[in-house]
Order: sequence, then structure tokens, then C-alpha cells
Amino acid sequence: MERFKRFLICPLLAVMVMLSGCLYDSEKLAAKNRADLEERKAIVTDHMETCLNEKYAEVLGKDVSDKLFKVYDLSKGQNQAWFNRGEYPAKATCRLDEYDGEFRVEIYMESNIKSFGTFKDSFYGILYGDEVKEELEELLLEYPVTDIDIYYLPNEKIVTEEAELRENLYVFGKCSFSTPEELDTICELVDKLNERGYYHRIAISDETRSRARSSNNSTSEEIREFFERD
Repeated sequence: MERFKRFLICPLLAVMVMLSGCLYDSEKLAAKNRADLEERKAIVTDHMETCLNEKYAEVLGKDVSDKLFKVYDLSKGQNQAWFNRGEYPAKATCRLDEYDGEFRVEIYMESNIKSFGTFKDSFYGILYGDEVKEELEELLLEYPVTDIDIYYLPNEKIVTEEAELRENLYVFGKCSFSTPEELDTICELVDKLNERGYYHRIAISDETRSRARSSNNSTSEEIREFFERD
């Protein structure tokens, strides 16, 4: 009987040792993955700040070696596996008092952690786009739009022309209607956005038929065709 017990205990001990080893290995692997991710974030963040300094130092009247920007909040984006695809969106601020405000940056990595590709940012919006943004905000006040989000899209170049600023100024909002007259009002807004060249995505819902539509840069004709369809 004792020999039988010993026969059972030995395999159990072996299994327990194996399991503890696996758990220990998985914890070490998880810790290594976290450390690798933090290292990758640091490398990407540093490179983003370097790109910003090189891009805007002359515009700001500073030396390219000055550390004018702070990049933070490196995230995975809108529920997409940005890190797996090599696309890194982040937020940044300028360290100069006269240029206050948060803006967006993003960088694409071609193959590995040291092979950087396209870099884009929207700091140009802080430098040149306030007036265009204010015009858009004033326009939206005239219409029943909710959940408004307005920001400049990241761009490789420094955008300065008014037409280009409008094209790169993204506005998202929501509208609903229950009468033909209310749909007319929404279509009027969309026409004005298109006439002025703003980049937009207005989510529209018909409260009477539980029908909804949302797409980039829709036209009033497309909207009417969708909601007036039987």
C-alpha cells in the first residue's frame, strides 16, 4: 500500500512542478512583453518628438535641437490593433506658452521598430487654423447638431492655405429628424459644409422609421435618396 501511495505521489509532484514552471514562465513572458511594449513606446515617442522639432523649429523661430514638443498618450487608436499594423497614433503638446493646446500625431513603421515611415501631425491647425475652426463652430450653432467633435486631421506637410485647412478640418456630429422640414434643414447644413470644403461625417437618423445613415462627405442628394426611399 505504501509503495502504491509513493507511486501516486511522485507523478503528482512532477505534474505540480511542471505546472508551477509553466506559470512562472508565463509570468516572465508577460513581464517581458510589457517591458518590450514600453521600450517600443519610448522609441516611437522620442522619434515623434524629433520629427516635430525638425518640422516646426524654423516656423517657430527656434533651433531644431530644442525640445519644443511633448508626445504622450500613445494608444491603440479606435479599438483597432494599431500596434500589430505598425501604426501609432498619439497626442502631443507644444512647450511654448504662446502655442497652447493638444494636437494629434501619428507615425507608420515600415517593417520593424527602427524602420520609420510616414509621419503626420495636426500642429498646423494650432498655428494657422483657429479662424477656420471658429467659422465652422459658428456655422454649426445655426443647426440642430449634437455630439460635435471638431479637430484637424494629421498631415505630412504644414497646411497653411484656407482651402486646405477646411479640407483637413474634420467635424463629426449627430442629427435626427421626424418631419420633411427637419430633413431639409439637415440637408441645408450638409450643402454648406460641402460648399465650404469641410471634411465631415454627420450621422443622421429618421426617428419615425428607425432608419439611420452615416458616411464621410455625404451630399444632400445622397441623404434625400436614402431617407425618401420606400
